[in-house]
Amino acid sequence: MPTPKRSFVRVVAVTAAGFALYCSWAAFANRAHGLGAAARAGVVQGLSSAIATGVVATIIEVVIAKLGRSWPAVVAAAVGASSLAAAMHITLHLLAGTKALAATVSVPITLGFVYSLTYAAAVRRADAG
Repeated sequence: MPTPKRSFVRVVAVTAAGFALYCSWAAFANRAHGLGAAARAGVVQGLSSAIATGVVATIIEVVIAKLGRSWPAVVAAAVGASSLAAAMHITLHLLAGTKALAATVSVPITLGFVYSLTYAAAVRRADAG
């Protein structure tokens, strides 16, 4: 059974890592559009990824705690949470006027799905005993 403290520490750690990684990626993906566009895309994606990572991790933690560690529950939690995050990334970048939208969101969305499934599997294993 997960402890609230252990779940909280996991969520905080992955949230901070998500911000740093995807802020850097978005700035890099928009570098051809000037420093202002790169910085704006970096900040938007960094914040979006931090929020998404925290929300995704929390959803996964809660779903596994409530529904159990069955693979259908784990996969449903991961896919549902990462789909929500993908929609948020696209919406925020559209609102911010990100120039290289597809390049900016393709990596975070793809890796977000992989991360969600990996995180859910890790939570399933970590809380097994």
